[in-house]
Amino acid sequence: DVCSSDLCDQQYFPAGFPLLLAAVGAEASLPRAHAVVLMCYVLSLPCLWFYATRALQSRILAHVVVMCFAVLPGTLLGVQGILSESLYLLLTMAFLLLHEGSRVESSPRSPITAGVVLGLLVCVRSIGAVMILAACVHAIVSRVWLLAAGMSV
Repeated sequence: DVCSSDLCDQQYFPAGFPLLLAAVGAEASLPRAHAVVLMCYVLSLPCLWFYATRALQSRILAHVVVMCFAVLPGTLLGVQGILSESLYLLLTMAFLLLHEGSRVESSPRSPITAGVVLGLLVCVRSIGAVMILAACVHAIVSRVWLLAAGMSV
């Protein structure tokens, strides 16, 4: 039995999502906890729309992307439970939007805000560390590509 071993005692789950539930008073209330999950999911959809609009350069296609994403079975299942997936989705979409914005705009606040969101991703799910790694690899590859193309960095 896997759960009777020491493995179950050593599992790590970041405290970001439970802290959010506690901050809004939803740690002991199922309806409030479900409302928090639903709110994170609903707030992630505009982030997805803005990101898709920038990536696809079409509002209509962005609407199609959001509608298709909103009805995916995995997405709908993630919203039905009190799980951190919706918060992770919201933070991931916010990071992608901020990261894309920092490439387009020259505001010094965008990379800092994107870094804060990356830190929050790790606080919500330990897989957020992969997003940090991906952001670092992207920054290195982009810089090397620009240098190779003879553009100033």
